[in-house]
Amino acid sequence: MTTTEKPGRSIFRIIAIVLVTIVVVGVGMFLFFSSLIESTEAVADAGDAFLQAVSDDDYTAAYAMVAPSMQETMGGEAGLRERFIGSGLVIATWDIRSRTVREDYGEVSGDVTLERGSTLEFEIIFDNVGEEWLVSGFTFE
Repeated sequence: MTTTEKPGRSIFRIIAIVLVTIVVVGVGMFLFFSSLIESTEAVADAGDAFLQAVSDDDYTAAYAMVAPSMQETMGGEAGLRERFIGSGLVIATWDIRSRTVREDYGEVSGDVTLERGSTLEFEIIFDNVGEEWLVSGFTFE
């Protein structure tokens, strides 16, 4: 005994399989990209907090966000302040364009606008120290 499918049923089955595949792939991509954004969010937040403290002239708070290895070479809060103010880096606004995390290493980069109106590119490097992202280096060019 042979069974034959009604015309149109095989087309319906193919369409259903294609739609299910599209939904599964779409959900998978959404979850993948969501996890990427979430994994870099803490570094971006740390970058924002550091730049906000520097912009607010709160070098006590900014220095507390610096990794101990960098603090040793900095000369305290006054040394950090001198690196910015002494170089004319009085930050008015910033835009983080890129953020990266690899295990215990993080990086944010973007543009800062100084109070005098010029724009510079920046990069801030972070180390994950005790579940906290701390600044271990920065450049402004």
